[in-house]
Amino acid sequence: MGRRLKYRSGKASVELSGEIRDAIERALEQVAPRTLAVLDDATSSVVEAARPQWPVKTGLSQKTLTNFVRVSRTSIEGVVENPAWKRGKRGKDYYAYMINRGATWKKLCEKPTLDKVDDVAQAVAEEAAALLEG
Repeated sequence: MGRRLKYRSGKASVELSGEIRDAIERALEQVAPRTLAVLDDATSSVVEAARPQWPVKTGLSQKTLTNFVRVSRTSIEGVVENPAWKRGKRGKDYYAYMINRGATWKKLCEKPTLDKVDDVAQAVAEEAAALLEG
């Protein structure tokens, strides 16, 4: 049990840890094991492929490039994000936005993630069909 899990409610997300994370992961593995694995594998592979090509000055943005599975009452999703930040005059000023909205993000994260959508959707559909068949 090593994957990162976050829980989303409305616009807020929190990272799960400890016993509650383990319990939610066990429940997800019982209900949708293939979906959970496919989402985690798809996002992990994007991060691992992007990290060596990531343009860096300090290395912080490269280190914070990450993936996780986010769940809510109605959804489960794989997420790739880069929450890198540096301290500025106003406290915590995010700077990964310069990468996240630019060509680097699109080339190294967005496009590879979108290329995996059909495979993920197929796996989820097959798992859902199997659940419905009982």
